Amino acid sequence: MAKRKAHINNEELKRLYDDNKTFEQLAADFGISMGTIGRRLRMAGTVIRPAVRRSAVVDHQLAASLYQDEKLSVENVAVKMGISAADITNSLDSSGIARRSKTAHRKRKYPDLNNLAIGESFEIRRPAGRQPHTRLYDKAAKIGIRIAFKTIDANTVRITRMPPAPPKPTLDAEEIKRLYQDESHSIVKIAARLAIGEARVKWLLKKTGVEMRPASPRRFEADEELILGLLKRGELSVKEIAVKTGVPARHIQKIRRSDPETSLQNKPPEIYAEITALTIGDSVDFLRPVGNRLHQRFYKLAERNGMRVSFRFLDDSTVRVTRVK
Repeated sequence: MAKRKAHINNEELKRLYDDNKTFEQLAADFGISMGTIGRRLRMAGTVIRPAVRRSAVVDHQLAASLYQDEKLSVENVAVKMGISAADITNSLDSSGIARRSKTAHRKRKYPDLNNLAIGESFEIRRPAGRQPHTRLYDKAAKIGIRIAFKTIDANTVRITRMPPAPPKPTLDAEEIKRLYQDESHSIVKIAARLAIGEARVKWLLKKTGVEMRPASPRRFEADEELILGLLKRGELSVKEIAVKTGVPARHIQKIRRSDPETSLQNKPPEIYAEITALTIGDSVDFLRPVGNRLHQRFYKLAERNGMRVSFRFLDDSTVRVTRVK
């Protein structure tokens, strides 16, 4: 059987509400919900008063003790005292108690990073993932330091703080414009002289509003014996050799690939045998190979022979391959 609706006189309801009765009191008197009270008052054309939040009575001393002495959060203090978190916040503010940061209690994953001095190292368990070093580099960058990441074995890595990076040389666009227009240097020669990329030179010239000359065949004399001697000596990088000889770095790389002593690609198979013959912990040094993703060649070679190796640059022209567990 359906419940009978209570008979409510809207005008009587409006009169009681205008006499400062609250929604809760009217709902209790008439035995209906506060939603129905509000709807009937609006039907009678009543202007609803704005809701006024009732502040709970707070024991300020207890709230301060729970927050400061027991180190409870604002939310946990509110639950324990049976009031809202807003009341606890107002109580702490009125007592002049500074609130803790929400992240202050969190344990940092790598706390040693913050206290690491230049040249100092610490070892950690190798983080999970295919490229764990990138996450560590990002964490170091956020706190304003540079680090080196070295694999010790399959489960351990070493983190070393490095000196700050040297400031990048400032490029004078007007000087580049003078070299290009007044001295008629080519983009290749300007790039080699300033040890920057050709695309960078073009961008700076366009930025200064220089009209580009039509491309012409590149003319340079490459002393291959001199270049190979510098490469084998290993004292200069390819860019430094390009500046010294006036030969584009791209052409120096071609000379490097063509010589069996400076190109790992052309090394005879017995040279690779040095890697496959390594025991755990032993290393062998090579001249730096030519091309991109250099380390993958060594990793694939090791994988084919059922072993694991680490790959490390010693300088611009030498790499070291170490067998690891």
